[in-house]
Amino acid sequence: MANYSPSPRPELLADYESVASGQFVVVDARTPDQFGAGHIDGAINIDYNRVMADSWIRDDAALAEIFGALDPDRPVVVYSKNGGTASIVWYALTSQGRDAKLYTWNDWLGRRS
Repeated sequence: MANYSPSPRPELLADYESVASGQFVVVDARTPDQFGAGHIDGAINIDYNRVMADSWIRDDAALAEIFGALDPDRPVVVYSKNGGTASIVWYALTSQGRDAKLYTWNDWLGRRS
């Protein structure tokens, strides 16, 4: 039996204040249906499924096309309900050399209520 000791990396996470300030390009990694049901104002929907192919991240050319509409000079924050699907898009963005952080929709909802 092994003991797991998580090592959080807060530098990978965005907080509510920084997301609300507008400093980030905000990407919603949820499905279009979830996005349509409600999202952070100004968010761009990039469904995490778009960055996947055969259970892995798409190649650089495909990712460059998917992320082509994002301002290359601004940092990106990616969110989903609990962060799981956001982490897929975040990983794809960072593999493209983008400055990206993670956020959670649940935190946004909790602060906006």
